[in-house]
Amino acid sequence: MLDSNQDISATKNDSHRERESQLDILIYFVLPGLVQGLALYVLNNLDEKAWNSPSIIAAMLFFVVAPLAYLFTTAKGRRISSTVFGIVLGGVCAGLFLLASATFGPPDEVESVLPLSWLSAMVISYIAIPFYRTIFERKKPASDYPSLFEFAWNLPVIWAGSIAFIGVVWAVLGLWAALFSLIGIDFFEDIFFDEPFSQLATAGAGALGIGILRNQEGVVLALRGVLFALLKVLTPVVALMTAGFAVAAFVKGLDSLWEGWSATSLMLAAIAAAILFTNASIADKGRPQNSVLRWSVLLQSIVLPVLAAFAVYGLWLRINEYGLTVERFYAALIVGVAATYSGVYALSALVPDQYRLWRMGNVAIAGALVVLAILVQTPGLNAYKISADNQVSRLQSGAETVETFDFGYLKWDLGKAGKQALADLREWEEAPDRDGLLAMLDELEAAESEYDFRKDDKERENITAYKKALENGALYLRGFSLEEGFVREALQDDAVRYMFSARDCIEELSCVIIKSDLLPGDEKEFLFVNATYDKEWSSVRLRFFHQEMNEDGKTIWKVMGDTEIRRFEDDEAVRAFMKGVVEGEVRAITISLPAMQIGDEVFVPGAPQKLRDTFGGSSEGGEDNISKDNTLEEVEGGQE
Repeated sequence: MLDSNQDISATKNDSHRERESQLDILIYFVLPGLVQGLALYVLNNLDEKAWNSPSIIAAMLFFVVAPLAYLFTTAKGRRISSTVFGIVLGGVCAGLFLLASATFGPPDEVESVLPLSWLSAMVISYIAIPFYRTIFERKKPASDYPSLFEFAWNLPVIWAGSIAFIGVVWAVLGLWAALFSLIGIDFFEDIFFDEPFSQLATAGAGALGIGILRNQEGVVLALRGVLFALLKVLTPVVALMTAGFAVAAFVKGLDSLWEGWSATSLMLAAIAAAILFTNASIADKGRPQNSVLRWSVLLQSIVLPVLAAFAVYGLWLRINEYGLTVERFYAALIVGVAATYSGVYALSALVPDQYRLWRMGNVAIAGALVVLAILVQTPGLNAYKISADNQVSRLQSGAETVETFDFGYLKWDLGKAGKQALADLREWEEAPDRDGLLAMLDELEAAESEYDFRKDDKERENITAYKKALENGALYLRGFSLEEGFVREALQDDAVRYMFSARDCIEELSCVIIKSDLLPGDEKEFLFVNATYDKEWSSVRLRFFHQEMNEDGKTIWKVMGDTEIRRFEDDEAVRAFMKGVVEGEVRAITISLPAMQIGDEVFVPGAPQKLRDTFGGSSEGGEDNISKDNTLEEVEGGQE
């Protein structure tokens, strides 16, 4: 809960602010909300491709940020200053988006520009509003931590309350429409759930919820107190979790942490949770209320740099192996912020005046976040150019080859910087495989869409992966070579690739592809054998593929029957089976199956559908469909 000093201070500040009348709430809250909803409706319907127009998106961003900034700061005597604040803040966010679009590329070419600007606008607004209220409402310096803390924590409570109120309003409107629909009156359903009413109702309800909650800040403080009480109960649990994980990770070993993105993401989530619970426990001034909370805060503050180091190392491994991308660049910024928080909190835990340093660190990092949210939308911190330069340097240094390099990423994901990088690569005279490079650039330029290029690119990657598996002894071919035309065609076929790919061929002796001649006709066929070496699931999968003509007269690849899975006692048994396959212990045999013929139809009880269709199905020829050519033999009591 809030301590007594906090409660008294907050109540005093709330009583000094003159409350809004119901008419004031309608005029100064609901009306701006309705204007916001109407503006967003008009902008969204100006053009069918509104979300591809930088100017329209910038205007939308303005009409989202400016009214909200006004609603969260306005009060009697500050209408004009709050309006100016909202206009300036909205204008800055909209201007930054236009700058980002001009620098990186328009949103219809670079999809990540829009979410980047929206997220940056949220960060800038969330931090700017408490500073504005501290300076203009409390008449305190920008470094006054109790005011900053109160306003910063009030924001999510008011926001959550307004969202809940919107939900209640729509539940009432939905009930209203449903009741009248019962008696055949659909007028209200047509009105409520159609534009522009839906936008106006949502925006107006949200503004009304903000107005009511801001007019009752005592209620907001009470809700915030309940939230703090709940968070404080869990603070010791979070402290034990982070400290226990750090110790266990060192004891058990860190190798398993770096197999994917999840490790870095989980480290960041754990750091964010520790920061949240620490702030709730320390609050705006003074110490945590009891010794358990104090020791919990100290423990998790000291452990935070360990988690940050894990996150930094995990991200570095990904960048070192695959290079920088826009996503990894922004992830590095987030990890850097988390590491800064961790360092400040750990240092605060070790100095005598720890809580003063902790509060100063929070204010300084908040200011740095605003600067960072601005810079990432400017040429000064161009993630697209930095990523493009890094990817090109990997190609030029030999870390990537022409066959493995992702040229499509430069063209379709890195905007203007990527296109410039492609132009520079065309001028790279010293390229080791210049002919291959120019061929790839020509193919990229000729591609009508990213899908077409990616499809061809994946086919090249697939064949390259099969070649690598052959070289590593993970894949064996019997009866043909990888260079044969039909083999390359089969391995690229969607039906075949859906069932298996080179990703299945990782360990030594894990895949064998065998050419077969089991079925009648001249169509090609092969058997794919894939081993799984696992103590709990030692097994072999077998899939049979063959060509057939479709209705259009085109030859396609199909899977015959279901995947056959054979379990073995252990990995050694699997390995022995696979060695037998490689050494040629494979032959075609004829088996007998009991069958019944009724009229022109032949039934093979218990046989898989594909087997019945191939050997026992009916045709216009009736019994002519059953012959020795199809390896069917008449047997007593049935047919093979």
